[in-house]
Amino acid sequence: MLSVTALLIVRFWLTLSPYGCLKLGREDEEPEFSTISWLTMLFSAGMGVGLLYWGSAEPLSHFAIAQEAGLFRSTQEAAIGALSITSFHWRIHSY
Repeated sequence: MLSVTALLIVRFWLTLSPYGCLKLGREDEEPEFSTISWLTMLFSAGMGVGLLYWGSAEPLSHFAIAQEAGLFRSTQEAAIGALSITSFHWRIHSY
């Protein structure tokens, strides 16, 4: 938690400092992508990486935790519960 807070402070400092206005590329060039395009690409990349890794790891994690805690009577119920929790975390409601 402390390291995330420190990185957030550094990020805001860089944004508000003269480094925040640093232009990548030549001075006379226009940006290739608009701001909304950049935001869309960042969101898509974040979702893609998250789903690629957590698409299999998250249901398995929930399944293992439910089995250890004895929350379900059978492994089939635990698997359905794990997929339900994963589906809840990755659908539009989580945003």
